[in-house]
Amino acid sequence: MAVKLNSLRADTRRENDGDWVEIPDLPGVALKVRGFAYGPFQNAKSQAEAKWARRSGGRDTVPYDEVFKTNGRLYAQYLLLDWKGFDEPYELELAQQILADPAYRELHDHIRYATNRVSQVDAEFVEDAAGNSERSSAGKSAKAAA
Repeated sequence: MAVKLNSLRADTRRENDGDWVEIPDLPGVALKVRGFAYGPFQNAKSQAEAKWARRSGGRDTVPYDEVFKTNGRLYAQYLLLDWKGFDEPYELELAQQILADPAYRELHDHIRYATNRVSQVDAEFVEDAAGNSERSSAGKSAKAAA
């Protein structure tokens, strides 16, 4: 069985524009998120990591609270676009406030789950891989004849 190569292609439109993902642990809750590969998020994350490395000289670990708050700020600014199913309507300022609070670590987990789902590709398999085998065999025969 072979993997259909085109099925491994990410849906970059979905990753960049965002999509709704239902949260299995919270019936009725859905998050509209972008994928982790979203360029502005990756750039901002790299800048934060470079800042930490410069500050510590690469020797120390960054305190958990600082990493958590930075991730929360980045999630709110770049990845989380909307939510449904909460008693509060989505507002960027509220998301920034909540995601900076370590007591909301479960919401961070749900955002990571949703973001991974948006970026997920589903490999498709092809039953008959004879095309690859025939080409491979033909190539070997041609080399042997030479």
